[in-house]
Amino acid sequence: MINFKSIFLFACSFSILIACSDKPDEKEPIKKKNTPSQVYQDDNEEFEEYITQIDDSATLNEGNSLYYTHSNGTSYEVTFKINNDDRILRMTEKYTLASTGSIMSSVFYYKDELLYATKEFFEEGVGEDAFFVERVSYYDKNSEPTLTKERTAPFEDYLDQSSFKLGNIHKCSDERAYRAITNQGEFMTTFKGFVENGPERYLMVGEDKKGGYESAILLQSRTPFLQYLFHNQDSNIGMKLDINFRTMRDPAGYEYQALLGAFEVIE
Repeated sequence: MINFKSIFLFACSFSILIACSDKPDEKEPIKKKNTPSQVYQDDNEEFEEYITQIDDSATLNEGNSLYYTHSNGTSYEVTFKINNDDRILRMTEKYTLASTGSIMSSVFYYKDELLYATKEFFEEGVGEDAFFVERVSYYDKNSEPTLTKERTAPFEDYLDQSSFKLGNIHKCSDERAYRAITNQGEFMTTFKGFVENGPERYLMVGEDKKGGYESAILLQSRTPFLQYLFHNQDSNIGMKLDINFRTMRDPAGYEYQALLGAFEVIE
């Protein structure tokens, strides 16, 4: 069985330069700038309390996009939490980079249907120079960032021991994550064929082009429509499909995507 999930969190920080006059008796006043060198004083308790509330909630419903792999060896997936009104309160994209293979993530928090805060976890540098970064941004009522803080650590386990410092104002885009959960753009669910692994058969979907992102979904039953696609694969490559699936776990603990239904999209 294919393991479709692994999640790691990574974290970060920056350093600052404070300009002074050459003459010790004529020092310029310290300029308060939102640069990567200024020590951060945590005075955003309202944001952090809301983030904690969403993270720790056991009453929110959860969902996820399909798990996609790319021809270049990278992967992408989105998970989300919604309230009883089906409004997204938290969305997390998890992805890997072709250059390092490291798993990274961006977490988006929403309040009153507006972007409220973001947390990014990623790795910078290569080899012995690599380090982990956490970047947190808070947003105003127009979903524009007002403050960004960062911290770094040489190893993932050391992140909590690092202190935040102010970083350059940064807006983290959630557009790709929304494309994934709505099956748009590079995350379209067009028919790409079938893959068989012993008695198991997987439906392959993805963008209608060579390469790109694809997702494998395990058939639970071989309906007449799926049988038709299987026996007529070449002539139906690129057919737009509406996919109903559920992420499940087998007795060995591996997660997989179970196909509950597949239908042709008639436009």
